[in-house]
Amino acid sequence: MNLSAIQIKPITNQLEFEEASAIIDSLVDADLIQDPIERQKALNLLEAIALLAHEYEKKHFSIPKPDPIEAIKERMEQLNLSQKDVAAYFGGKNRVSEVLSGKRKMTLKMAYALHVNLNISPETLLRASETKNQSSAVRKSVKPYFQSKKHKSDPILVQEPDGSPDKTRLKKK
Repeated sequence: MNLSAIQIKPITNQLEFEEASAIIDSLVDADLIQDPIERQKALNLLEAIALLAHEYEKKHFSIPKPDPIEAIKERMEQLNLSQKDVAAYFGGKNRVSEVLSGKRKMTLKMAYALHVNLNISPETLLRASETKNQSSAVRKSVKPYFQSKKHKSDPILVQEPDGSPDKTRLKKK
C-alpha cells in the first residue's frame, strides 16, 4: 500500500468509515515492515485512522448500557451462583428476590458488596437507583463510597484465589 496516498480526514459517513476500516485492515501488520521509517509512518497512520474510526463508532454504533439487574443475573450465571449464594450481598434471601424482580431498589451497601464480590462495575450497579431526573452527578456523589474506608463494616464474602466468592464464610472488612 502506498502510505503517502493515505489521507487523514474526519470520518463523517458510512462510506468513509468503511474506507477507514479497509485502511486499518491493510495497516494492521505495520509493525512487521522492515524499513524503520516506513514502519513508523504506517504505525502513525494506523493510530490516527483507528482513533477517527473509534470516534465515529462511538457516535453512530453506540452500545447500550447494561441493565443492572440483568448484569447481576448474568454474573450469577457465569459464576454458577444461586440466589441463596448471594443473599449476604443483599441482606437476606428475601431481599435478593425483591431486588432481582424489581420490587426493591438496590442500596449502596448492596451495590458495593456486588461490586467487590462479583466484580460488577459500580457504574452499572448504580444505574439501578437512578431515575430519569437524576444526572451523572448522582454517580459522582456516591463514587467516594466505593473508594472510602467508611464502609469497612459492610459484610462481604471472602474471595478464593481464582477470584470467585467463597460461599462458605462471611468476612468483616
